[in-house]
Amino acid sequence: MSSRKLITAARVVTGLGGRCVEDGAVLTDGDTVVGAGRRAEVEALADERDERIALPGTTVLPGLVDAHVHLVFDAGTDPVGTLEGQDDEALLAVMRERAARLVASGVTTVRDLGDRGRLTLRLREEIESGAVPGPWIVAATTPVTPKGGSLLVPGRRGRQRARTARPRAAQRRAGR
Repeated sequence: MSSRKLITAARVVTGLGGRCVEDGAVLTDGDTVVGAGRRAEVEALADERDERIALPGTTVLPGLVDAHVHLVFDAGTDPVGTLEGQDDEALLAVMRERAARLVASGVTTVRDLGDRGRLTLRLREEIESGAVPGPWIVAATTPVTPKGGSLLVPGRRGRQRARTARPRAAQRRAGR
């Protein structure tokens, strides 16, 4: 079977011209969009081997991007406290669930701005290998903040002050 898919829908948001295309289609080849727009124009790019997916009455749009997430945090009243109460494996398990919910809701890319123990990188590897579903992750891992800054290092409240960026210390470590 071809890795190409022809998706037809009542409407397609192409991201071009700020408009929604009525009676539209999207043709993909693996992770690549080959064409998007009016159904007749996109169908002309397809061949009989392409899988056909009809989504009548729906709107197809590009994947969404969430540019500020912390997959380690829950949405409760004390996310840092909850984080501190979980070991890395339990936390990674809930991060997998959060990633799966994101991609199921149309979010295909996230920028994760802080984690604990580089868990976001582990999750990203699992997603990229196909082991678990999830969005493409741009990961910052452990935050660095200036002395007196307001950022807490996730999972370290009360046990460790936020990490401090010290240019001289960094230069010494770099051998300068």
